[in-house]
Amino acid sequence: SILLCAVWSKPLAETTAESSKRPAVVTQIVRHLVQRHVPAVASGVEVLAGPVGLITSLGDRTRRLWVAFEAFRTHICQLSSLPVTIKDVHPSDAEFSYSEVQPREAPVAADGISRTLHQVVVEFE
Repeated sequence: SILLCAVWSKPLAETTAESSKRPAVVTQIVRHLVQRHVPAVASGVEVLAGPVGLITSLGDRTRRLWVAFEAFRTHICQLSSLPVTIKDVHPSDAEFSYSEVQPREAPVAADGISRTLHQVVVEFE
């Protein structure tokens, strides 16, 4: 099933910087959101987007989240005793898109460690 889908114009592969004719996907998304949610100021907004990819200034908590998710994904995709095959696991929680306001806390475990809950999508073959 598809949780969310949007199509953006992908810049050409040889493009190293965005232009007004070929804006970066991030720029297209920001412009769309501003136009949709604050149309009164949309015409006067200037969007400056830098290169995207792995964000080097991630905090320790977010970095640990991604490391834990990748370990979880690897482990669950290698399970072979299940009646169906797991094809992939995708992050879907707001924390994975750096937009989580208040992380959901799991009940404190017997070991006394407090953990957070994060939504994922499991894709089966």
